Amino acid sequence: MTRAGDIVTLLREAAALDGDLDAFVDADGRRLSFGQWDRAADGVAAGLADRGVGIGDVVCLLLPSSLEYMICYQAVVRLGAIASGVNLRLGTAEISHLVAVADPRATIIVDDAAALLAAMPADPGCVVPWRELEPWCTAPRPRLPALDPQQPMLICWTGGPTGRPRGAWFDHENLAAVARGTGVLSSHRDRRLSPIPFAHVGTMTRAWDEISRRITTVITATPWTASGALAMLAREQVTVAQGVPTQWELMLRDPTFASTDRSSLRLAGIGGAAVSPDLLANMRRRLGVPVVNRYAATEAGGLISGTRPGDPDRTEEGR
Repeated sequence: MTRAGDIVTLLREAAALDGDLDAFVDADGRRLSFGQWDRAADGVAAGLADRGVGIGDVVCLLLPSSLEYMICYQAVVRLGAIASGVNLRLGTAEISHLVAVADPRATIIVDDAAALLAAMPADPGCVVPWRELEPWCTAPRPRLPALDPQQPMLICWTGGPTGRPRGAWFDHENLAAVARGTGVLSSHRDRRLSPIPFAHVGTMTRAWDEISRRITTVITATPWTASGALAMLAREQVTVAQGVPTQWELMLRDPTFASTDRSSLRLAGIGGAAVSPDLLANMRRRLGVPVVNRYAATEAGGLISGTRPGDPDRTEEGR
């Protein structure tokens, strides 16, 4: 059992004990081990510190779901700064609102996001293209601050009754609590299919869970396709496959489903929208594994309620 009190120490522990294990694999076959992740995050932290990022500063990650996103995430928090993922699928007005509320010291971007920032009235702080940070991956570790487990480390964005995204803050202890609540969805050395944007709470708050259990995150391609997700499931021997109802409907209908090797799968997860009992039954029948249906909220760090393997899909009215 880990004694780490913060997520940076947790990753250092994983790098020291299981440094060669894959932390992330993408659709192009690129891999990032726990050891490589820790090393690259140290170097990129030096690059961000060189640009003035420090304790308490917010850094927006205007990046696609990728190895680079997770390197920047870890680099930011080891400086005592606060990572704020921004979903690239949002509209310009929404992204501008997020940036204005976050008031970042810096915003890390991919090159094609530069035009997006130029069209926004909000101040993104120091704009840092990933191509300028990438050479820092091998730089010496900077002087890093001691981290308090109750120190804010990330902001996740959520909708709400106002219709405008709001920020929910999380510290290291919050992420450790999320890890304790994952239940059957997490097991030691799982290989987990990740079909949702990394800026979503489902990735941002799961880092403690994934590092402590040495889980490999298998990143589906953008844009997501059913055939692409199924190909990744087979190629990477995924043990836990996840998706929203529409994604599961499309995967079950895909012509490649029947020929996809699913022998590694131990569990399937679904959520993010209303799930019909018929879809759950079809998933169980076609996948041949337990299916867990969960309801989550960003402010709670994810799970609020959910089923367990073997729970009925329907309840008697009034019971």
